[in-house]
Amino acid sequence: MRTDPLQSLTTTATTALRKALPALENPIAFLQLGSTFSASGILEETLGQTSMTEWTGFGDAPSPSLLPLLLTLGTCGGKQVLVAEGHRYAYEGLGLDAVVLPLCVAHACGVRNVILVEPCLSLREDLKAGGWLMATDYTSALSASPLQGNTALLDQPFPSMNHVFSQQLNSELVNALAGAGISPKLGVVHCCQGPQFDSVAQTAAVREGGADAVTLGVVPEAIMGAALGCEVSALLLAAGHAPGHWHKPTTYEDMQETAEFFADKLARSLRTAFASIR
Repeated sequence: MRTDPLQSLTTTATTALRKALPALENPIAFLQLGSTFSASGILEETLGQTSMTEWTGFGDAPSPSLLPLLLTLGTCGGKQVLVAEGHRYAYEGLGLDAVVLPLCVAHACGVRNVILVEPCLSLREDLKAGGWLMATDYTSALSASPLQGNTALLDQPFPSMNHVFSQQLNSELVNALAGAGISPKLGVVHCCQGPQFDSVAQTAAVREGGADAVTLGVVPEAIMGAALGCEVSALLLAAGHAPGHWHKPTTYEDMQETAEFFADKLARSLRTAFASIR
């Protein structure tokens, strides 16, 4: 029987994670928080916590964005939830297996709902700093797919990406966000290679290609999650506008400040969402 590299990594990491989190049992969702976001206030009760560098097998190199790289098991509405505070990005050079491994392990532990939260830069005038975007589709500048060389993980080797983001899960999230006063716009997210921000010309080309926002994450995990049969949603917070001659350049520090300002609203919304997910 064929075994792909990521399949072996997932098996080993799943065993290590269950040992690190003995209370782990059928989590309702996997929440991945990207750069600048904190897990504070999301979980009602913490059942265990582990550093992702201890069981992913990709060494203990710190995140370039100084993310804690923690995985926490907790509860919301009596349901178990796995929360990844920080994650690996393609631009780190560890390969896409490192990027999607936590999601694959969550799936191996029974998770079928995946929520990805990430900062982004807006390509639309009506999506200003502090606004939210719910992804309905994606484009990508990445040179590879997380599925390449890893088809043994999948039920079938040529999965469709027509509905990579779940309409059902998106609807549940939109309803939960409304309770916290957040009304996300719907649109297409573009994944940049990074770690640099795109140039003005690159930004213009991506906008012409139909994208509404650019980010450095989300897309590899969304592709893998959808290919594994998960319901996937991606919620992106606009930290500013993508490079353009008419906008002040957005810095990483700007992104941090924007994410911190909206942390409480995000936490309340996610708690409500987890309570409604089946």
